[in-house]
Amino acid sequence: MLRVARKGGIVSTAIASQEFCVLSESEELPMTMQVGMVGTDGLVLAGDTRQYVERSGRTWSSYNSSKIRLDATGRMAIACARNMEVSLRIAEKIFAELPVVNVEDRAVRIQNIGMGIAAGFDAECIVAFADPVPSLYAFLCDKIGNGRCDELDRILTGDAGNPACFWAERYYTRFLGVSQLTRLAAQIVVAAGTMNSGSIQGLEVVTLEAAGFRRWSKEENYALEFAADGLGKQIGELVLGRPAL
Repeated sequence: MLRVARKGGIVSTAIASQEFCVLSESEELPMTMQVGMVGTDGLVLAGDTRQYVERSGRTWSSYNSSKIRLDATGRMAIACARNMEVSLRIAEKIFAELPVVNVEDRAVRIQNIGMGIAAGFDAECIVAFADPVPSLYAFLCDKIGNGRCDELDRILTGDAGNPACFWAERYYTRFLGVSQLTRLAAQIVVAAGTMNSGSIQGLEVVTLEAAGFRRWSKEENYALEFAADGLGKQIGELVLGRPAL
């Protein structure tokens, strides 16, 4: 059985259990969608789970794996995008070197750690803290060496130009609770996969609860992904006035 999805020059092919994609010369790294949102009672991180490993030239093999890392204390979490190898190295160094509670110059320290590793590579990280209050920091670095880190209430990294980002633009506010934000973040990730199925697939969720960050189970993620996909189809029915295909 052969399954092919094309989006923006990326061709993704699945033959049995093996998957690979071939990028055109104008394409960058295969995309992802990672979302972070702060609400009234905590925060949520959500993203897709398709990862790529370069095999040769512009050919990449793919597999499903988590892109969100939690530290040993359960009080920090980091979602990674772009060059996953580099971004994951940045995440591990942030866990090792950045105190959990000390917030002084937090953005500067994240940027310094990230730039020390990411120079010459595309890397993006959403860094989430539970203490002293729930907060999110976006670290971005391009392969030219431009980098920055900012504290934000809402962060979307990876395929930030994906039309699914409309959901965040339209419905996010700082006054939503984590349960509402989780559904919103899932809708963004699942819709992004529908629009860019050649690069984005799967769903994983991490939420901040009283005891710290909690990684949702595979069963919980599947149920939420199924619900978000169904909601997208229902909205299509309402807008078009006909059953979804």
